[in-house]
Amino acid sequence: GQTHSEGGAGNNVGDNRVTGKRGGIQLEPPTVRGERVLGKNKGQLKRENKRRKISRQLQQPDDVQYWRTHEPNPEVTYIPRLPRAHRGQMDPAGPALAHPAADLLNEYATFGCPANTGNDWTIDELQAAIDVGPHVSAMVPEAMQQLQEEVAIKISNGQVKVFLWDDLKKNLPPKLKISRIAMIPHKSKPYRAILDLSYPIQFRDGTIAPVNETTTKTAPRGSMDQMGQALQRLIYAYATADEDKPIFAAKEDIKDGFWRLVAEEGAEWNFAYVLTQADGQPTKIVVPTSLQMGWIESPGFFNVPSETGRDVAEHYAAAPIGSLPDHKFLSHTQSMPEYQALPDEPVDPTHPLMFMLEVYVDDYISLAVARCKADLDHLANATMHGIHSVFPEDAKDEDDPISLKKLKKLEGAWALNKDLLGWTFDGIAKTIELDEAKLSDILDTLKSWCRATTIPFDDFRKTVHKIQNATIGVPAARGLFTEVNKVLRKEPRQVFIQRNKLLLEAVRGFRTLLQEAHKNPTKCRQLI
Repeated sequence: GQTHSEGGAGNNVGDNRVTGKRGGIQLEPPTVRGERVLGKNKGQLKRENKRRKISRQLQQPDDVQYWRTHEPNPEVTYIPRLPRAHRGQMDPAGPALAHPAADLLNEYATFGCPANTGNDWTIDELQAAIDVGPHVSAMVPEAMQQLQEEVAIKISNGQVKVFLWDDLKKNLPPKLKISRIAMIPHKSKPYRAILDLSYPIQFRDGTIAPVNETTTKTAPRGSMDQMGQALQRLIYAYATADEDKPIFAAKEDIKDGFWRLVAEEGAEWNFAYVLTQADGQPTKIVVPTSLQMGWIESPGFFNVPSETGRDVAEHYAAAPIGSLPDHKFLSHTQSMPEYQALPDEPVDPTHPLMFMLEVYVDDYISLAVARCKADLDHLANATMHGIHSVFPEDAKDEDDPISLKKLKKLEGAWALNKDLLGWTFDGIAKTIELDEAKLSDILDTLKSWCRATTIPFDDFRKTVHKIQNATIGVPAARGLFTEVNKVLRKEPRQVFIQRNKLLLEAVRGFRTLLQEAHKNPTKCRQLI
């Protein structure tokens, strides 16, 4: 795994993961061979980033540690937020204002995030996009109703505006582009709305390039560096912990993630879509003011405050235990029997608290080898105050950036068994196993492949990506990817699996190994 880019925050909030001073290379937009990167060239950027990552990994010391030892610093104190005007629902405060990313955060909070998506569309191109309309998934009656309700709520919150197309086309706003809205089934609610900004619209003899392809990447390059390494760091932390000491874990989720950041004024027109409604109604255009799920740049912009919040949390964690004010949601972290079984204070104060704070986009993850309840309370307070240093607290708990809904599901409660990034981690046995629903879905697909004659390549590729993730916890499966990779390189329209005996054997092998891993969860020590 890759270490934090500059070794973590420690006691100094300026020594962090989103690194560099304003204008420093990690806070600048990415380039390839000195040129700015368009969305359509993201493959080149991925390859260059992979080379940089491998280079940094080779420079890492063999004894890298992700666990931190609590060393109390009496100079670290809680700094309350001072109210000030800002756009959207992200605004740095307290220690976040001393962070190297503070200038960027202030820009986003004052002006919004930039969106350079290429040439303006003509009225004929816009009409062609309107004629295509929403994705078929958004036309299901239940999905249509949910989307209309969500739009109504966001109108009242000032997060979207709705216009009649007949009015807009009389005076076209610059930057207006119309993409397809899709409603995808989701685990925590019936559907999640995702704007399909990668779908090319058929137009005359060609296509209109979608927003994601024509976007010039302007989110800072350093904001994405840590994202692909979060799971590996967690595995490494469990693997290197003392076998005899249990690991407690907790997780806080940011409600409405990308919606908390807004686009620059005028840039919001890039993310418009047609509102689903009954036939015969005048066409309405929805214009969100916030960053959209589905835009190629949203994760990069969001990760700047998200990673900064983690750095501030680690800064607060260095305060003396018990010195931080109790967070309003602290009781939601204290409900599990294993927490209740701990003593109130450390029995042996000479053994320090060991901890690790991680973030993956909108999931804040805390690990602790704790001595007592006070240790866990301290880390919970540090994490949640860190989050509120970039995402301001809401007086209404249901609208707070820290998802109360997820807290009520005990996701934030300190526990010895915790679902993290799609895997169940056991803090006593130090094992991981894949989420049961995800495993069942993959096994069902592999079973159907063993009987199939052909598999559409797109379906094959999507499932292979799931298998790649699922076999992170199954080291013996690595050798089975040889035949799979041969197919991926050729990109055939159909995969004739029964003709390819070696591929068929690999598929059967994946199924057997995944079933075995479910019966006997994998020790994290086997994975490093």
